[in-house]
Amino acid sequence: MVECHSCRSFFRAFPETIGARCPKCKAPLFERPERRQPVSDAMFCAQHAATPAAAVCARCRKPVCVVCRTRWHGKLTCVDCAEQSLSRAEPNPRELKKQGGRAVWSLVLAVSAWTITLMCGIRLCFGSLDQSMTFAATMALLSSSLGLSALGQGCPVLLARGPRFRLAAAALVAAASQLGLLLGLVLINVWHN
Repeated sequence: MVECHSCRSFFRAFPETIGARCPKCKAPLFERPERRQPVSDAMFCAQHAATPAAAVCARCRKPVCVVCRTRWHGKLTCVDCAEQSLSRAEPNPRELKKQGGRAVWSLVLAVSAWTITLMCGIRLCFGSLDQSMTFAATMALLSSSLGLSALGQGCPVLLARGPRFRLAAAALVAAASQLGLLLGLVLINVWHN
């Protein structure tokens, strides 16, 4: 059973058949009451001049009534701002944050792969040959898995062309060059032996 918080009506149908708004008063049914912003009684809706405002649009700051307000990307907005966002194809802020995290992780993984590769090269140059070969093989596997992980984290950011595009591109170049160097060393080693 679904209850409308605004008009206190009860509906015995399934929530999927009722929809997101109350059939009687058109108020949002599934919005938590504690999240509603208090609005003074003196404000009226920008679209419906006779209706008192229930919230303020988070983007344009216009007062909106219960019929006009909608939740867009986690914020209360008016219908006009939601339509503008749809027409401009603005990305979701949570998705942008996730892409930023992926770009940073891609760069961290690429730098750590290069660090392990350089440490492995130094150990090969200055260590004894028998112990260094097993160490080098182990480190090559570890650094190649880090490089592949860096590629996997950076590719979605590159494809989405988000705000961290350059960071992800730099991480992909670093990871690809590290993997290319390792592959080249393995092929040279196989060719000589």
